[in-house]
Amino acid sequence: MKIIQTFWSGNHKDNITSNKYGWFSEEYHLMSWALSCLQLKKHYPNVELYTDEPGYNILIKKLKLPYTKVHQELESLNFYHNDLWALSKIYAYSKQKESFLHVDGDVYIWEPFDQKLMEKPLIAQNLEFGSKDYYEKMFSDIKKNLDFIPEEMMKVLEKEKSIWAYNAGIFGGSDINFFQKYTTQAFKFVNKNLQKLEYIDKNSFNVFFEQYLFYCISKIEEKEVNVLFNDLIQDNGYRNLGDFEDVPFDKKYLHLLGPFKKDYKTCELMARRLREDFPEYYYRILKLYPEKYRNTLSINYNILSDKFSNHNKKNNENFLLNNHFYRTHFFLKIILNYDPINIENLSDILTIVKKTNNIHLLDLFSYEKLIYEKLKPNNVSSLLNRDLRSNTYFKTNVSEEFEPKMVKSQLIHIGISNWNWQIEDKKLDYFRSRIKFNREIKKSRNVNLIIPEIEFPFYSEVLIDELDELILGILDLPKTRNTVLNEVKKNFAENDLDFSNKELELLINNRLKNLIFYKCIEVNPNNKKQNPVLEHSNSSIQ
Repeated sequence: MKIIQTFWSGNHKDNITSNKYGWFSEEYHLMSWALSCLQLKKHYPNVELYTDEPGYNILIKKLKLPYTKVHQELESLNFYHNDLWALSKIYAYSKQKESFLHVDGDVYIWEPFDQKLMEKPLIAQNLEFGSKDYYEKMFSDIKKNLDFIPEEMMKVLEKEKSIWAYNAGIFGGSDINFFQKYTTQAFKFVNKNLQKLEYIDKNSFNVFFEQYLFYCISKIEEKEVNVLFNDLIQDNGYRNLGDFEDVPFDKKYLHLLGPFKKDYKTCELMARRLREDFPEYYYRILKLYPEKYRNTLSINYNILSDKFSNHNKKNNENFLLNNHFYRTHFFLKIILNYDPINIENLSDILTIVKKTNNIHLLDLFSYEKLIYEKLKPNNVSSLLNRDLRSNTYFKTNVSEEFEPKMVKSQLIHIGISNWNWQIEDKKLDYFRSRIKFNREIKKSRNVNLIIPEIEFPFYSEVLIDELDELILGILDLPKTRNTVLNEVKKNFAENDLDFSNKELELLINNRLKNLIFYKCIEVNPNNKKQNPVLEHSNSSIQ
C-alpha cells in the first residue's frame, strides 16, 4: 500500500521556518516532519508527499527528506484561509486512485502497520466521542453560523445527538469510491460556507469537515471503519500518545496531537529521538536557525563558546552583566520606572539595587548574582556530549532492564530565593504581571536547579520541591534506584505515608525520570565507562 503525507504552507510561504504551526517552537515543527517521514521510510518503500512550492523548498531541497515522489499541487488551495489546514489532506485523499494510507506529519511509527488492517476498505486511527464541553460545544457554535450542513451529518445528528468522529492521525483504505464521495462533500461543506467563516472558529471547523463528516458518511452508508487501536477515547482525553520514553520497547506508534505540540518536554524528547536516530537531519534543521544554535553548529567543538572566550574579556563581562541580570534590569525599568545606564560591573548593579530598598528586587538580584557567579565557562564539546548522553540515560531509567547507578550531575548549581523568579522563554510581560501579584504573597523558599547549557542564555532553570532536593542529596554519591527508594522511605514515618509502597515507587521513579530529563542526574549503566558520543559534527552535513 502507498503511504502519503501532506504539507501545505498556505499563506505562510515566506516564513515557514519562523512559523510554529502550533508547536512549542519553530524547529520542533520541522523536526516532527523529519522524524515522521524517516520512520515511515524505515518500513515502507513508497512514501509520497503532497505539498506546495514553499513546502518543497524546505522539506525536499533543504532538509532532503527521502520521499519517493513529491506532488507539488497544493498552490491550488491558496484561495482558502490558512486555518483550514485539513483541506490539504482532503485534497490528497481525493487524488488517490488505489489503496493508500495518509499519515499525519506528527505521527511516528516503530514497526509496520498490521497487514490485515492495511487490507481493509476504510482505515482510521481510532474512534472518539465528543464531550459536552469540547466537540459538542464547538459544533453548536459552528452550526448556528453556517449556511449549509451536509445531509449525512444532519441525519446522524438526529439519530445520535452526541458527536462521534474518527481520528485522522491515519486515514485511508481501498474503498476509493467512498473517498471520492467523502472528499466531494467535504469541499462542498467548506465552499458553501466561505462567507460565514469569519463568524466561526476555523481551527475547530477542521475537525468537522474532516473527521466528523467521515464518521457520518460511513454511518449512513453502513461502512465498517477499521481502526489502529480499539480504545474509545474522549475528544480531549488523549493522554499517552506522546510517550517517547516508551519507544521502541513498549510503544510502536505515537501521535503528537493537540496539547502535545505545545509541551516542551514532549517536543524535546522528540528532538532527542531525531538527533539520536537521524543526526544528519537534526543538524540540517539546526542550520536553519544559526543564531539560535550557533555553538551547537560550531564545527570546532573543542573551543569555548564565543560569548565566554577570553580574547575579549571586557566585552564578554558586559555581555554577561546585561544578559544574566535581564530580570533585574526589567524590574528596575518597568516595575520601578528606573532606567539604569552605564553599568560596567557588578558593583554598579548592586549600588542601584540597594538604593531602591525593595525587598523583592534585592531577592531577585541575589538570585541572579548567584547564577552569574556560579555559571562558569564550560567546554562546548563536554556539554554537547552530556546532552547526547541524556537521552540514553532517560531511556535506561525507564527500561528497567538492569539497575544502573545514578549520581547528581557536578555541573548543576542550586539557587534559593524567597520568590519564584523563573521565566520560561523570557516572557517578560507575564513576568511583570506576576511580580505585581507576588507583592501580595508571603515569601517562601523557592529552589531552582541552575543547569549550564550550550546556547544563549547559557543556562536553564528547573523549580524543584523538597522531595527532589532529598533525592539529589541522596545522589551526592552513586546509588541504584532501589537504594534511592529505600533511603527516601527512611525520611517518612510509616503513618505519614498516605499511599502504598507501589505508589511511592512510581512517584520516585517519575521524579528520577524528570531529573534525568533535565540533565540533573547522570546514569552509568552497570558501572561501565561511557564512550564519547560526540560524533555528529555538522561539518559533513550538506
